[in-house]
Amino acid sequence: MVFGKCLGSLIIPDNESSNMKKTTKISIAFIAIVLLSYVYLLSLSIRPARFTIPDNIEDITQEELINNLVAERVRENLIPLLGNELNLIPKFTFNKYVKSFQKISVNDWQTKWIDHKNMLIEKAKENQLDHASLTKCLDQIALLNDEELALVPILACSCKSLFSDVWVIVCVWGQTTITSEGISSGDLSLGHVRVWAFRAKDQEVIGFNTCD
Repeated sequence: MVFGKCLGSLIIPDNESSNMKKTTKISIAFIAIVLLSYVYLLSLSIRPARFTIPDNIEDITQEELINNLVAERVRENLIPLLGNELNLIPKFTFNKYVKSFQKISVNDWQTKWIDHKNMLIEKAKENQLDHASLTKCLDQIALLNDEELALVPILACSCKSLFSDVWVIVCVWGQTTITSEGISSGDLSLGHVRVWAFRAKDQEVIGFNTCD
């Protein structure tokens, strides 16, 4: 027994074993803090953005919806997580505001694009936001629409992503044809959503989400 204890003390001294235990505890604590921090940031990334939703938005007619468009500053700091992705759809589209615009017909969507774009820019001016950069971001979306989907902007939120000013723009979209003859149908609605995050200073796309 005495020989075994002596041999053990030669291989792993008591003070070294104690240091190893302390190091292990510190490592475990550090990993736990990192995991908890990630879970917290994940919860922030999907927490709905708080922007002004007009009263009775669900009861407003298609023709009146344009007058209730929102372009405003929101107190959000978008945080990229794994894969440097931004969770834009759950944050900006899971609400009755966006749902109300999804009933808009695809019919004459190009005119609706122009009218909605102009109204969002006007609302940004009223709220003393950087409407010039918003205009450029909206023009970028028009250029990116190489699929020529029926696409209409409905929401513009000025916020932050880490240390950059960002425009988050939500559009509703839909297909313009469903019949075998390829006839455009005004019965179709803009029932899908796409969300872009642009860095305001250079209009670089830093985030994009779409639903099927």
